[in-house]
Amino acid sequence: MPDHTAIELGPKAVDHRVSLYKGVLGSIPVLGGLIAEVVGAIIPEQQIDRLKQFVEALEAKIQDLDPEQIEAKFREPEFIDLLQESLTQAVRAVAQERIEHIASIVHQSLSDQDCRYIHHKKLLYILRELNDVEVLMLCGYARQLDEAFWALHREAISFAPTSMNSPKEK
Repeated sequence: MPDHTAIELGPKAVDHRVSLYKGVLGSIPVLGGLIAEVVGAIIPEQQIDRLKQFVEALEAKIQDLDPEQIEAKFREPEFIDLLQESLTQAVRAVAQERIEHIASIVHQSLSDQDCRYIHHKKLLYILRELNDVEVLMLCGYARQLDEAFWALHREAISFAPTSMNSPKEK
């Protein structure tokens, strides 16, 4: 693993850009100040929280894996690409369940002896394209006989049948 003793703590170029954006946005009446606050504080804080949740979820899943195997994977360019995509998706994930799904794909990639990088990358791509309800619907197909799952998610993934004569609301 890389040596973390020489971590630069001073301001970086991104810090200067965020300050510039906040200044420009802050000069816009009404919404400018609110958006500047979101750009400067809320978004980065949420991203850190989501990354932390992702790392914790992944850590819980990899307890059974060999640390040497994990370190070897972290040296492979394919795994680094997969990890980068998973981190990007985790930062944007709103629901903890989505973070868990992303962590599961990375866990599978770490534990996969066949190194099916393309397979795991495609799963991450598909997950990125689906919203949370669509993921639930796919899970529903896989768990058709699981009454507990359906009882928990029935309202989100059930819909009333419609026809041409149905009211507009449906």
